[in-house]
Amino acid sequence: MNRETKGEEGRVRLVVGDELLAELVRLAVEVAPEEACGLLVGRVEGDEAQVHEAPRSPNRAADPRIGFELDPAAWVATEDAARGRGLEVLGFWHTHPRGPAEPSAEDRWFAMPGTWNLVVDVRGGYRAWFQPG
Repeated sequence: MNRETKGEEGRVRLVVGDELLAELVRLAVEVAPEEACGLLVGRVEGDEAQVHEAPRSPNRAADPRIGFELDPAAWVATEDAARGRGLEVLGFWHTHPRGPAEPSAEDRWFAMPGTWNLVVDVRGGYRAWFQPG
């Protein structure tokens, strides 16, 4: 079974498999009290943005307990590898070790236009949204 979430524009939905979501929750628990982060890699087909993998990136935030910043080198390497396999970076994921999987004001402010964003918490909650471009 796959879990889906509709984009705020309603045109495309993000599809993430249960096993991948469970892995992100496990990672959230493992790295708490810090935030983990990474990329959403997959393919858009019709009205679905299908996530095939979610590689982790080092969190380069000044204080990873209260925020995240992706490592630019890891981002470029992931993007290059994805392209070589016919995939693309669809967006980003990060964890909330202390609160629910609701995007904070900062999460929405810093979300890149035209990308999916996924937040996962240590209790197994998740929330995705599309940042219009």
